[in-house]
Amino acid sequence: MTEVGSTAPYARIQEFGGTIHPIKATRLFWIGMGGMHFGSSVTLPARPYLKPAIETIVASGELGQAAADAFLASLIV
Repeated sequence: MTEVGSTAPYARIQEFGGTIHPIKATRLFWIGMGGMHFGSSVTLPARPYLKPAIETIVASGELGQAAADAFLASLIV
């Protein structure tokens, strides 16, 4: 079985979206358009990057070919 994913701590919230709450502080703080911002939570929209990439490589046939090549290579000693 093969798994694909990211080990980046922010990967899941970027892929699926969601709401961020402060963990070690009472407020979130960031600098963006308009200057400094503070908030008790921030809701991020989904910004999928992994799913579209996987769908593209599966549709192209490259993933299946790579799997077949790896399997055949493992048989040759």
